[in-house]
Amino acid sequence: MSRDGNGNYTRVPGSGYPNGTTADGPEVDAEMDDIATALTQSLSKDGQTVPTANLPMGGYRHTNVDDAAARTDYARADQVQDCALSTLSSVSGADTITATAPLSMTAYVAGQEFSFVSAGANTGAVTLNINSIGAKDVTKRGTTALDAGDIPSGAVVVVQYDGTRFQLTGPAPAPTALPAASETVAGVVELATNAEAQTGTDTARAITPANLAAVTATETRAGVVELATSAEAIAGTDTARALTPATLKASQLISSSTVTTTGVSTLDLSTAIPTWAKRVTVMFSGISLSGSSSLLVQIGDSGGFETTGYVSASTGTTGSGGGVVSSVEGFIVRMTLSTLSLSGHMFLTHVGSNLWVASHSANGDTTLCMCGGGTKTLSGVLDRVRFASANGTDTIDAVTASVMWE
Repeated sequence: MSRDGNGNYTRVPGSGYPNGTTADGPEVDAEMDDIATALTQSLSKDGQTVPTANLPMGGYRHTNVDDAAARTDYARADQVQDCALSTLSSVSGADTITATAPLSMTAYVAGQEFSFVSAGANTGAVTLNINSIGAKDVTKRGTTALDAGDIPSGAVVVVQYDGTRFQLTGPAPAPTALPAASETVAGVVELATNAEAQTGTDTARAITPANLAAVTATETRAGVVELATSAEAIAGTDTARALTPATLKASQLISSSTVTTTGVSTLDLSTAIPTWAKRVTVMFSGISLSGSSSLLVQIGDSGGFETTGYVSASTGTTGSGGGVVSSVEGFIVRMTLSTLSLSGHMFLTHVGSNLWVASHSANGDTTLCMCGGGTKTLSGVLDRVRFASANGTDTIDAVTASVMWE
């Protein structure tokens, strides 16, 4: 009958040998055969037998086991806790690294993670060869090759195989060290301290640890310099300057030179307005024409002034200044009389792309005002503005004018 499925052994039914009787040979043989079967089904402590099914432990554990020596062995808890199964030894090389795994292995498997202490700082791309299986690239952030110094000498390095390469998971790339006190950082200037900016006494200096230390906690505006204007940046003539009240004002509104002239048919106010300008203000005082035509303000780009495509109109308030005039050749300002002298502003505002919107207001005397506006889409980026007469023949008798941009 052997074991009953719960591990219990029961003797063969009917077996028994009363005292004073002769044992029946076949009956004894049957019981002995049953005992032999039960012993065969038991595990031998010297390892001769192999289980033929799962062995439930019933809440018990194997104790005092030896270290795992092959990938198919049990792992002791201390081997796992001490990372003994994943720490590489015999590490050699800095860029072409070879090492030995604690257990024999014949292939890399995706998900395998290993750690080792580097034998030296890498100088470029790195490969790792474990147990002579084959060299594989070591990368960071996916497939990015390592840069020099990403693996410092003596650092604990952790890598994980992704099926193609070993990806670096530690340590993080070393930060760039601050320069020594005598060193400078190319392309970087020290910014003005608050006190220097207020007095305008500072000049740009290279950043060094000493210069950085000179900036105190009370200098709340340290770290600000005036930026180059567009023209200076394009020409490459500008140098960094401390931000002072004077330079701060200049960086907000930039004005062209004032023009005073008479007797010209057209007057270029500026041909160097920077490409970053979003609002341009044309200012004029005492402008008059030789005839009864109106004034045009024309804009343009690097291709020249544009004399078509404007939508503009202007009107006066009373008397001879009343009525509306319009033009497609420029932003028109109504004048009507050769004896009229106007003073005022025209604001040109960038709307988007190369579209500009104009508005103006001016007065000719104590009773006459002119106002109007318009739009114009340029072929390129605005960089110039000028005066002209609407009929193309009247000349500018007199004017004092300038242009300001921001």
